[in-house]
Order: sequence, then structure tokens, then C-alpha cells
Amino acid sequence: RPLPPPLLLFLLLLPSSSSSLPPPTPSSTHHHLFLLAAMALKSRFFLLVALFFFVSVTSFFVIGSIEHKDEGGHQMSRLEWARERFGRAHPSDFVTPPEDHHIVHDDNLQPADETIPDSPSIVLAPTSTGSSTEKQDPPPHFEPPKERMHNPLPESNRAEPKENPSVYTVKIPHVVSVDKPTDDPEVRFKRDQIRNAFVYAYGWYENKCMGKGEMKSKTGRCNDNSLVNDFGLTIIDSLGTMLIMGLDDMYITGRDFLKEKLTWKANHKVSLFETNIRSLGGLLSAYDMTRDPFLLEKAEELAIKLKPAFNTPVGIPKSTINLQTGETGSIGWAPSGGAILAEVGTLQLEWAYLTNATGNPIYAQTALKVWEVMHKYLPGNKLYPVHVSINTGKPMGSHVSLGGLGDSFYEYIIKYYIMTNGQVGPVADWFFEVADAVLDQLGAPFRDTYYLREKFGSSVSDVFDHLACFTGGMFGLAAQHTTDQARKERYMEAGGGIASFCRAMYDATSTGLPFEAVRIRGGQLAAKTSYYLQRPEAVESWFVMWRLTHDQKYRDYGWKFFESIQEHTKVDFGYCGLQHSSKASTCDDNQQSFFLAETLKYLFLLFTDDDVIPLDEFVFTTEAHPLSTFNPTVVPNFEQTGWFKKK
Repeated sequence: RPLPPPLLLFLLLLPSSSSSLPPPTPSSTHHHLFLLAAMALKSRFFLLVALFFFVSVTSFFVIGSIEHKDEGGHQMSRLEWARERFGRAHPSDFVTPPEDHHIVHDDNLQPADETIPDSPSIVLAPTSTGSSTEKQDPPPHFEPPKERMHNPLPESNRAEPKENPSVYTVKIPHVVSVDKPTDDPEVRFKRDQIRNAFVYAYGWYENKCMGKGEMKSKTGRCNDNSLVNDFGLTIIDSLGTMLIMGLDDMYITGRDFLKEKLTWKANHKVSLFETNIRSLGGLLSAYDMTRDPFLLEKAEELAIKLKPAFNTPVGIPKSTINLQTGETGSIGWAPSGGAILAEVGTLQLEWAYLTNATGNPIYAQTALKVWEVMHKYLPGNKLYPVHVSINTGKPMGSHVSLGGLGDSFYEYIIKYYIMTNGQVGPVADWFFEVADAVLDQLGAPFRDTYYLREKFGSSVSDVFDHLACFTGGMFGLAAQHTTDQARKERYMEAGGGIASFCRAMYDATSTGLPFEAVRIRGGQLAAKTSYYLQRPEAVESWFVMWRLTHDQKYRDYGWKFFESIQEHTKVDFGYCGLQHSSKASTCDDNQQSFFLAETLKYLFLLFTDDDVIPLDEFVFTTEAHPLSTFNPTVVPNFEQTGWFKKK
């Protein structure tokens, strides 16, 4: 019968002589063939191994000698060629800092790889002083950031879009160059570490979840945030941070992605508040820094989608809206017939700026009408409770807090006054009246610091939300805009005291990351709510107070915070919050978009000069989106319901 094919193959490999074997017999044919095959394998095995090794080595040197050139005929390294040929397969391909972002080392500083460890590593560019730090090739087609210009350019000199969005020229009229030859080496070192942290966090999002809402930083999965129009949330929220940090290539990639794909078609209810501060504010801030008309166009489209939420008896908006159907509704934590104070009072900066940018008064009128109604019903004790009636605009309940539910309502009043170049005096008067009452009725000392309590009816509660940490910066800013010297001193003292109290919240945990809320008992801080959510409010106040005082302690506060972020929250695909602030192993697997938009932005700005986003030319929204000041054409009229034009 025919022999099996494998045995035929072995026979072909045999040497011509097989005299060492006895001749086969009919009964031993298969046994004889087996022995022949075994001898063939034994005699050829080492020869085959040697042949394989020779071919491999030869191929390596032959391929390595091939010159790779790009489309323009320029020489490319093998790494560049591989990226061009196969695409970016790993974030380490694009987390290398730009060429001009050198780290200036000195003997008293730790090397970067000890400060920001883990994979994928961020390799720092060597300095001209001969640092031995290895440098990766930059991403293909990378261009270093352009020099910033400090003074606003005339309209005719602003950047105009080109037909091909991928070559859109980024110009930021208001932002000076962040990195200067005269920088203090330690300050520049710290700033670069913070920039690298952003690139690490956003790089993983760009690599794995581009266009999705947010990133699950521990598992590498994507997470659509149902509170907002989830498409591209992290991109939109991060645009301004990229521009300020000088990551123009990363910005252009995100901007072009939005240009191609961004729509407002979320077929579910989204939060008016969250969509306003993250998406609308993010687009307007990026527009303010680039004058890219595409960004303004998308912002106006979104505002038009959101506007039906204001169709109520007195203009107090509903909390949610379906961007596709226009259906409005209430949020789960609002009382029946009520709205959240912070939500209805944190719209005015974005909508007033949109009117200034487009020339259409309807946007400012819509948002500022809310303030007209609320001013009409100013409580007798000057403190607004955290809920307001949608149908009448009257206050509801007796819970007063500058933490959750109340917080950003207060900051938007004074920031609107600043943003409109101090031309709306009644708004400033309103703020000072309310802010004085806050300090009189809620302020309390803690050791050598200061904090704000919450109020329930006639009683006060010694609790403090991390969300209220923004008030340190708020009082500091307000102090610069009062002519009353006693009030100015009081506000500066309160601002510094609150900023230091918030640092004590960080020092109260083993990780150096704060509890979400604390109780003050017997001179000690105890957890009321124990998780850590990557929040920015404390570093916002440290940044503002640093700019106003140049007291080194505020930079020290921020750097300690950043070191804790690096040590306890950096994971495989970015950064996470903690389910318990004193337990580093409790990563919550969420990388909030505001961690990129606010927390890292304020940390970065804490280590910049005062002429980078100067506080007398910009205000920061509650999502840390800077908007430049302007002279208003539409302002609220607190004397009667109605509107007038500024002459």
C-alpha cells in the first residue's frame, strides 16, 4: 500500500548510502522506515538551525541598510518609517514632549524619570547643557509650538482658517510664550512634569477613546458621560489646556477631528449646566484664543439647541434637555418644581461672551434674565438657598451652601463684573452685598486658617465641601475690585485663610489627596464624604492667590498635590480618582474630563509667569475655561425687567 506523505518526505532527505542499516524484510518495512526518518532528523537538525540563524541576521542588516524617505524625499529613521507605515500603535509614540520643552536640570532636582515613572514612559528632551537623558524621535510631522503674542491683535491680524483644516495656523493673541530662557530651573522643571502628566492622560484617551466622552483609566475602556452631549467631551474640555501648554499639534488633531465629526444629536436628556460649562465653555475659550470661526459656529449651534430649556414662565431654565427633540425636564436631585442655584446661576459668562462674539443679543438676554429675576427676590439675610422655583424664581428651602448645589452661582456674579471690564456696577454691588453676608454668617476660624460653614434655617453646620475651595480665589479676585479698603483687606484675609484650610484637607489623609467633604470637630478634620474625585477647586485658589501675592506657600501647596497625584492615582491608561482618599488601592477607574480641563491646567498655570493668561485680561469660567474681557452691549437691568443697550 502507498506510504504516508510524511515518510516519503523523510526518505527524500536521506543520504544516498544507508548501508549502516540492515535490509528491510516484509514484516519490518514500517519499522525500517521509522529508523531512516529518525536518522534524517538527527543529521539535519543542526544544519537547519544554522541556516535559520544565517537568514535572520542577513535580513536584519539588509533591511537596516535600506534608506527610508518621506513623500518629500527627506531621510526618515526606521522608527519614523514604521510609524508612517503602520500608524501609532502605542501612546509612547506621541507622549514625547515637544522639541522646545527642555527640562533644565540642576544638582538639587530629581531627574524626570524619578518624578514621573511607569509605562508608557515620558522621555524628556536633552538640554543644551549636555544632559544624558535619552530623547525619542518626535511624532511624524510634528511642528514646535509657535511663539505667543501678549497683546490682543486687531481683528484684521487674527488667524483666518484655511481650506484644509489640517494646516490651520494656530495663533493665540493673548498668550505669551510659556517657556522663557530666564525661567527659574526648578519652576520650569515642575511645569514640564505637569505638562507631561497631561500628555500621558490625554494621550491614552486619544489612542483608545478618541471621540468618546471620557476614559476609564484603569481598564482602558471608554465611558460616555450621559450628563452631557457625550461625543468628544474630553477633546472639547481639553482644547484650552493644550493651547496654553503649547501642545499645538495635539490641539490641531483634536480640532480637526471635531471639524469632521462633531454634532449635537444626543438623543437623551443632558444637563444644561454640565453641557454649558464643559462643551459650550470649552469651544468659546478655544475660539477666544485662536479666533477659529469653526469653534464659534459649533458653540452657537449648541446654544441654540440648549435655549428651549429657558422656555419657562419667568425664564428660570429647566435642568435637562434632549438635544435632538428639545424635550426638557428636571434633574433627580432637585425638588419638585425647583432648580439648583448653581445650575441656573452658572450660565451667564458663557452666554454673555457668545453675544459679544456673535453680535446676537439673544444669548446674553436669555441668561442674564435669570439674574434679574433672582435679584428681585434677594432674601432678607442676603443668603440664597440652594434651590429656586422654576415657575417664580423665588428661593426654596433654607439650606445655604457655597459647596455643592450653591457654589458657582456666587463666583459668576463677580466674574461677570470683571469680564465686562467693570462697566456693570449694579452687578458688583449685588456681589458685595451677598459676599459680606457670607463672611458675616458662615465664616469661621480653624487653627490659623478660615472656612465657610453651611446653614440650615437658623442653625449652622460645621461641614465643608471641597467644592467650596474655589471661594479662596473668589474672595481674592473680588478684593481687587472694591474701593473699600477695609473690605479689600477682609477679602484677602478670607481668601488666603480658605486656601490654607483647603491645604489642611489634603494633609489630613495618608495619600495627600482630600476627602470630598469634611466635618470640623474639636479642632480636627474628619471625613464626611471619603472619596477623591480629581477636583480642581483648591488648586484654583492657590493659583489665584499666588498671582495676587507671590507667596511661595501656594506653589508649595500645588506641587505637593501634584506629587500625590503622581504617586497614588497614575495608572495604566491615565489617572483616576479614589473611592477612599486614604486608600491608594481604591482607584475608581474614571478619568474626569475636568481633570484635564481644570486640575492640570491650574497646576500648570501655578508655575507660569503672570503674563500667561493675566487675571486682568481674562476670567476663568467654573470649568477653568479662560475668556477675555470685553465691553458689553447687553447688561441686566436690576431696576425693572427689561434690557437696554450700552451706548
